[in-house]
Formats: sequence, structure tokens, C-alpha cells
Amino acid sequence: MLSAIFSFFLTASGPTFADLPPAHVERIAIQVINQLAHEYQEKPTLVVATRPEPTPLGVISYANGRCKMVINTNGNAWSEWGRFLNADNKADWDSIIATSVAHEVGHCLREAKTGQHSVQLSEETLSALGSIGNSAVAMSTRVLKQELFADTVAVIYAKEFLPANTAGHVIESMLAAREKFGSADPSHDTYRELAVVVGKSLDRLPGETMGATAVRLLSANPKDDHNPSAMLTMAR
Repeated sequence: MLSAIFSFFLTASGPTFADLPPAHVERIAIQVINQLAHEYQEKPTLVVATRPEPTPLGVISYANGRCKMVINTNGNAWSEWGRFLNADNKADWDSIIATSVAHEVGHCLREAKTGQHSVQLSEETLSALGSIGNSAVAMSTRVLKQELFADTVAVIYAKEFLPANTAGHVIESMLAAREKFGSADPSHDTYRELAVVVGKSLDRLPGETMGATAVRLLSANPKDDHNPSAMLTMAR
């Protein structure tokens, strides 16, 4: 099963293979994986394949720590890029795709598993998770924490590797997509917590890995948040 930035419950009209060739996404993914080479214990492998999952980009994590990133050339899945990519932000497509790849890298980091206990969820988020039924709450909570961690890695990547103005646009696109589509799938509804994270300083502390920074930003008692009460104000 692919872990992915894309929720599986809504479809979105998006780019075709002609608009966005898989080979172009592959080049961006290779670049991001290499940029983050010092962040994981074992470099993820990258494959381009047609799979049944309805998501164009995801990862398969193995118990031994290995991680495989998959660019999925299933035509229906490819259209799901439309959650993030549209005519209005076409100039930022490469940066949005790169940040999506960074999200998937987040699933491959050691802290994605070891830091889950530190990830704090709001009462509103917990209430939404509770509405799906007790039997599914534990699994959905675990998935949500994983997605929130990976989203936080993605915004840290955008802050560190993209020009400041572009990073702002990309992060707003991610937040807008999470706000728009998250209610259909509570296990991917990271908007509330992610908006709080974005309002904090995303700078790393000395010696921190990207994963450790993400855990700190998501914890209840962060060691050094420069602006812990800040909240991103989005244009509606």
C-alpha cells in the first residue's frame, strides 16, 4: 500500500501525461532525493510503475527501514495532481512537485516512526477522527500523525530549498489543498495542525536533522519555538 500526500476519497481534474510527463516528475524526484541524502539512513529507491492505487506519488516503507518511492503512471491516479497543480500556479508546478516528493521522503525518515508519540493533535481533530467509528480511530490517528509529520518535513524542505517567495506560494497551496479535501478523509486532514506549524519558526536547532525538527515543531512542549503562538493567516 502506498503512503501518499493524496487522500483517496475525492477525485480532482488535473494534468494529463502531455501536460506533466512522468519523466519530468522523475527528474524532480531524483533531485529532491539527492538534496535530502543526509536526512535518512538508507536512500530511498525510486521506481516508475503503473499501480492500482489512486495516487500518482507515494512510498512503500518496509520494516527493515528500506523505502521505495513510486511514481504511479495509472492514468486516473495521475489526474490527482489536480489537487495541487492548476493553471493559476503553473509557474510553481516544479516547486510544488518537489515539495510533494519531500513529503514522501518524510515517510522514509526514522523519526516518522520513532517520533509519533510526540505529535500532538487538537481536540477538534480528535473529534473528527472519533466520528469515523471506534474500530478505525487508532489506525486513522496513526495515519494522521504520519501525514502531519510528512507535511511538516515538506514545509521545512520548502523553507530551506526554495526561494522565499516561491516557498510561501507552495506552502499556501499545500494548506489550501488540505483544507479543501481534508474533511472527506479525517486521516489526512492535517490543516489545523499544519497551519500552526507554518506560523512557527521553521529553522533547525544546531545539529538537528530535518526529521528531529519536524518532531519538535509538532510536540506539545517544543524546546525552542521562536513564535509558538503564531498562526498563519490565509487569504480566503
